[in-house]
Amino acid sequence: MRAIVKIYIDISVPSAYFDDEKPERAELTKEFWSKPENYKLYVPTLVEDELKQVKDRKRYITRMKGIKS
Repeated sequence: MRAIVKIYIDISVPSAYFDDEKPERAELTKEFWSKPENYKLYVPTLVEDELKQVKDRKRYITRMKGIKS
């Protein structure tokens, strides 16, 4: 039985998902997001508040749905 890894998500993780300037960073992050069953993810309220200030926040918030605060 594999242990579930607990991961604290800060603002850099959703930011990396959409990083057009560093495609390798975006690809690694997308690979990470493609396997949510391997992790127990936590997003603090502070990060949620920061995401609300992002110009194109809808795509960020959509990725964060379902993650516990």
